[in-house]
Amino acid sequence: MTFKLKLLNLKEENFEKGIFGPIAQPPLCHAFLAAMIPKDLDVDVQIIDEQIEPIDFDMDCDAVVLSLSTHIARKGYEYAKEFKKRNRVVVMGGYHVSLCPDEAQQHADAISVGEAEMTWPQLVRDLVNGKVKKRYISEGPCDLSATPIPRRDLFKREKYFVPNTVIATRGCPFMCSYCASSKIWGKHRRRKTEDVIKEIRSMSFKKWNEKQLLFVDDELFFPKEESIEFFRQLGELKIKWASQTTVAALFDKELIDAAAKSGCMGLMIGVESFNPETHKEIKKFQNMREGLDKAVEYANSLGIGVGALLIIGLDTDTPESVEETMKTLEKSKFGTVSFSILRAYPNTSIYKSLLEENRIRKDWWLNKNPYEDAVNEGVPGYLEVYYKPKNFSPGELQIKALECESRANSIFSLNTIRNISRSFFKGDKFMTLRLAAYTFLVYSNAKMMLWRLRGIKKKKTN
Repeated sequence: MTFKLKLLNLKEENFEKGIFGPIAQPPLCHAFLAAMIPKDLDVDVQIIDEQIEPIDFDMDCDAVVLSLSTHIARKGYEYAKEFKKRNRVVVMGGYHVSLCPDEAQQHADAISVGEAEMTWPQLVRDLVNGKVKKRYISEGPCDLSATPIPRRDLFKREKYFVPNTVIATRGCPFMCSYCASSKIWGKHRRRKTEDVIKEIRSMSFKKWNEKQLLFVDDELFFPKEESIEFFRQLGELKIKWASQTTVAALFDKELIDAAAKSGCMGLMIGVESFNPETHKEIKKFQNMREGLDKAVEYANSLGIGVGALLIIGLDTDTPESVEETMKTLEKSKFGTVSFSILRAYPNTSIYKSLLEENRIRKDWWLNKNPYEDAVNEGVPGYLEVYYKPKNFSPGELQIKALECESRANSIFSLNTIRNISRSFFKGDKFMTLRLAAYTFLVYSNAKMMLWRLRGIKKKKTN
């Protein structure tokens, strides 16, 4: 008898559709799980992404798999309860389960801790045979050669703005205090170049939304020599791609030259802050160097549009330092800027410090009640606040984050217009159009959320 398995991707509770469609990219990890199901098993597998279609608790299946990140953990546990009422077997995995296995175990029939290559095939076999165990634990870093080509045929590709996503590495070589990547994945590793190239060759690049390949790696540009060889072979495919990387990689001209020759047309950089004291605090020492704008300008000259990712709400952030950051951005060469409020993931050093100082709820992801004057209902996850910032109230921080994002991406700013124009004339025209559209989306969304938050606060004070 065919075993019916559903792989579920849950949307954030306050998820809202954007003007370009429901979401930028499909849930790649689910396609990997589908591809790792042993071929000798009679399993009917389906990926259901709640960001593009509803999840029916009464759907016909034998088991459901919930891949949990921290910000949807509570929702995942609520969904698990509903499926259990209907006698469905509930399996949980994902990075939150790896960080909080004892918590997740209370809500699931089975959990997978660590990297799926070492646990998932046996877990599915046990599911089919009715002998599933409570916990499957991956012992140490796995061999990435065991990672198959994901089942992209299970995606509704037309629903995504960027359907072509690939991951070529795992983990991050750095140990920033706010980031959980190194705690989840251990040491940074690369897949074999020939395996990644084979996977890319299997993909379609015909439709308008397939033209760009997005690497969803934490750090694609490390180690240097292996990265350069990867870019050399990638260039033979004659495609365009984008990714994210660190400030350190942006300063390496040999790396950036190789990336540009291989078809790179866009990079998002984890700048986090322009304050050297902040870099010390979060242990992001690789960012402590001068001349960032010149490095951005050099990448721009090669046709690579560069965007900045910043965090707001760290202890070194003050109204004065944030204003200095904005003045820096308004003169920078970054094509787009994204601000997010600090999120203290469980078991990270910054989370432990906030706990010791009694400035965060222990299990904040299970308690969604407003923190002091924060507004956590009706706002996207990146704006939720579950801790006490040092130099702002939680509510003030939310307003400040939106003010910064709208100001940095203002479509009326001469600097924004100049940066997009530069990208149009020196870079890829199609990428520039996407950049302009994305900048407009970020600006419009920030303005809308700012209006909404101020309205909510005004009602509370009246």
